[in-house]
Amino acid sequence: MSSFNASQLRHLSTATQVSATLSLLGSLSMITLRVVRPKLFASTMGGLVLALAVIDAFGAIGRIPGRALLETFGDQSGWCRVQAVFVQIFAPAATNISLLMALTMVYVVFYKGSARTTEILQPYLVAACVVLTLPAAITLLVHVSESESIIGDADQYCWISARFAPYRILYVYISVWITFAGALVAYIMTWVRLVNMEREIKSMSAVQPKSNRFRTVLAKRMMLFVMAFMLIWTPSTINRIYQAAFNDSIFALSLTHAICNSLEGFINFLIFAFTMRSQIWGSTAANSSSADGTSEINTIPMTVIQSQFDVHEADKVDFVAAFSNPGPAASSTDSFFPRH
Repeated sequence: MSSFNASQLRHLSTATQVSATLSLLGSLSMITLRVVRPKLFASTMGGLVLALAVIDAFGAIGRIPGRALLETFGDQSGWCRVQAVFVQIFAPAATNISLLMALTMVYVVFYKGSARTTEILQPYLVAACVVLTLPAAITLLVHVSESESIIGDADQYCWISARFAPYRILYVYISVWITFAGALVAYIMTWVRLVNMEREIKSMSAVQPKSNRFRTVLAKRMMLFVMAFMLIWTPSTINRIYQAAFNDSIFALSLTHAICNSLEGFINFLIFAFTMRSQIWGSTAANSSSADGTSEINTIPMTVIQSQFDVHEADKVDFVAAFSNPGPAASSTDSFFPRH
């Protein structure tokens, strides 16, 4: 049983519905951009951005009803269980995609990964990001404690009921923060590797890499990645830990949780739109097409929240190819970055 009164629960439900609707609109906007401006996604990383938008959309669909399913059909109904499964699957799956992006970056920088390999593996890796969440979702459906299903009233929607609040940490929050830590470590490793690569390239008198901007943008994206993740997950984590530890709830904290935790798709879209604004609005159209009509936009289309970075292909040729092979830059044509 929730510790909030009817008015407070209504406000929590409304906040969740509004945030989830914004998230869905942001995700659908990303998918629409993929249809009308495919060149924005013309890179290996573009496929991961699109996959994240789809996963965010499903996560938002699960939260949009708010408490409506709970109050209409009851906390032990099939509809309540469906909503709980959506929450259980798609929030962790989105963070898994974030980790996959960070690991892809490690694969490129540390192992000279090629576009061909990543394109072949990408559908399977994206599927794995979702499949890895299924054991917890299935366990949630069948988990019975004290002769009672743990699924029930989670204040904002159907999920794990307040009576079994500690299981909320076990089922989602531990894995989400471990994933975040893994992505952050991968990010830092990449940044350190780039710094070392830059030093080695500078020691080659014949090579003058344009790597300063490369590293600077990566550092900025690291900061934005951390800020965005903290905005989405810190209020909800504090709220769930407080509820589990004290068997009580603070309305202001729960309301902040309801607003922030359902906004991921919207935040992803805002970041993508901001970082790709010149390409989206066509301000670089004059330089965006080659003679054969293919895209020459030399930035990686991706979102900050996934701890990624933009880099000109020319810079990448100077920076990565020259480091791995002092010979002709043409050796880097099978690259991880924009494919034509």
